[in-house]
Amino acid sequence: MRSKKIIQLGDGAILLYTTTKRKASAWYVGFLGGSMEDKKEGTAHFLEHMLFKGTNNRSYEDINRDKFEIASLNALTGPYYTLVEAIRTNKLTNETLEFMSDLLLNNKLSNDYIDKEKGVIIEELKKELDYLKTSINKYHYSQIYISNSNYPKTLGSYENIQSMTIEDLEEFKSRNYVKQNFIMAVTTRYPLYKVKKLYKKYFEPKLVYASNYTPLLDYSKEPSKEESLSVVLNKEMEQVACKISIVNNVGIDDYKNKTVNDYLGTLLGSNTSPLYIELRSKGLIYSFSRMSSMRFNNSTIYTFGFNASASNLKNIIDIIGKYFREVYDNGMTQDIFDKKSRNLEYEDDEAVSTVNLLNRTRNLIYDYVEMGKFLKPFKWLREHKKLKLDYLNEYYKKVLSKDNKIYVTYLGNLTEDDVYSLEETKSKLLF
Repeated sequence: MRSKKIIQLGDGAILLYTTTKRKASAWYVGFLGGSMEDKKEGTAHFLEHMLFKGTNNRSYEDINRDKFEIASLNALTGPYYTLVEAIRTNKLTNETLEFMSDLLLNNKLSNDYIDKEKGVIIEELKKELDYLKTSINKYHYSQIYISNSNYPKTLGSYENIQSMTIEDLEEFKSRNYVKQNFIMAVTTRYPLYKVKKLYKKYFEPKLVYASNYTPLLDYSKEPSKEESLSVVLNKEMEQVACKISIVNNVGIDDYKNKTVNDYLGTLLGSNTSPLYIELRSKGLIYSFSRMSSMRFNNSTIYTFGFNASASNLKNIIDIIGKYFREVYDNGMTQDIFDKKSRNLEYEDDEAVSTVNLLNRTRNLIYDYVEMGKFLKPFKWLREHKKLKLDYLNEYYKKVLSKDNKIYVTYLGNLTEDDVYSLEETKSKLLF
């Protein structure tokens, strides 16, 4: 069984560790101080850009050379963190970690690059805003998650970017780039004791402990916003995109069988589901996205969506509601359950893919931030064989319960008259 551990490194620093058989390691190193800690929106992201402009040991030119020769690394800012990522063969571990620690902990902010970087970030913001015009996900998930990185939270506004100063960046760095915020996640074949030694060699000596540190915000790591329905007008779109999320008050530890979600998309939204076939055969939708899930400690969020013309939106909700009611009353049939059981495919976590290795490592951080723990390992096949149809259908009733929160977003060329109100939509979809 693959090892997966949360290690306290002292003074608040955290190591998230999991193993692989490969001869390469994936590293994420940084701080749990992202855009949610911005006093001026965009500061955390701007500082991430400035990490690559020079350190006390490396010039801007040195960093660009070593970035490819040593570490081939990237950086990212999210609501809860700023991270530097790298994946390299284990032979280059020492050079890679030295480089990463130099960027993060020995950074030298200079006015020489700040004006040029403002232009780079503004171009990034323009692209983000262009994408935002047709991306329903940004609008939708900002309705649900208090931590959503929707504009202008992470990138900042034009005004904030233009007015950014070295003092703003220094203040954020001194407040958040501290030892009790430090986090390292790694997927490696190195034993745990060796990873700890690497931390003590390359990171611990440079980390600063701030005795008076407190987070700027006391924010929830789970959905806490009131349920809502949002209509976002975009006259340039020829069709309307819709996203619907249902928040079920069943958390990670409340599942009697952790494989129930593998069946949910089959019945409530896939290209082979009776619901999709009916909507498509009637020419009511252009596309339909299968139901996906995001699990937290105390809740699970189920999301699905479709694209259609504005004139068909109410009719589509009527049909989905009728179908959901049938599922609620009758559940999945034994035939569909048996067919799904036979056809389920299993992912290979050891696939030779650098993207796969990075994703596994980054997911360690997501799990830690969102749940504060790792799920207990379980054997999927054994758990799946224990799943009974009666329990699955009992769970469907919980998902489609009117006691759950619902979030709906429409994006496109439409008006509020084209859609049902939140109360009407909920009454048609949940029971």
